[in-house]
Amino acid sequence: MKFSPFLAAILLGTLCSCSSLPENTVTLDQYKAWEHGTPLKAREFLITARLEKENGEMTEFPSIRAKVGQVVVVSAGREFIYPTEFDLPETRLEEGQGDGSKGGAFPVTPTTPTVFATRDVGEVLKISAKPKGPFVEFRGSLATTTADLSSRSSAEAVSPISDAKKQCLLTENKVLQPEFKTTESMIYSAGLPSSEHRIALQNGKSTLVVKCEVVR
Repeated sequence: MKFSPFLAAILLGTLCSCSSLPENTVTLDQYKAWEHGTPLKAREFLITARLEKENGEMTEFPSIRAKVGQVVVVSAGREFIYPTEFDLPETRLEEGQGDGSKGGAFPVTPTTPTVFATRDVGEVLKISAKPKGPFVEFRGSLATTTADLSSRSSAEAVSPISDAKKQCLLTENKVLQPEFKTTESMIYSAGLPSSEHRIALQNGKSTLVVKCEVVR
């Protein structure tokens, strides 16, 4: 029995979305019958999605309505605020302390952020859906942006500041800066409307679950 390339793609995508329970499985004959069944009629879909990560975390995307073939964008993230400009750390002697040989505390001004910037981090899903025979076909991409606080700023004191007697006045003053990284995975699936479609992402650590329901 031969199947069209489209049917093979449908079979692969829907098998990924089916539950392992026997009552939720279908036969190849059923898929062949569906392929030649009544075409799906739709003008608008309700799209819901969530991202499941291997560590057990789950990210829910807001549900969104989309016309047939319309590319919609939904995001699940937050605004990341970080400093970009600083006043450098300073030490100064009080009157009468001279070169620091006398006792007493030195006033110390640490690094002070003066200018801040913002950037969105998290997930952004771009997706469109349209009928394909009796099935719904959707495609798009999922982009993930993360911020790793690992780089160092030129505004930090990398070594302790000491007085003439080697007494520490200012310890190492770390000013971590974010390194932003964005990864993007292309997505595609097709199958019965209102069914959940599970798509393993390219990083191998996350699964995107998408459902498209006909609204009108």
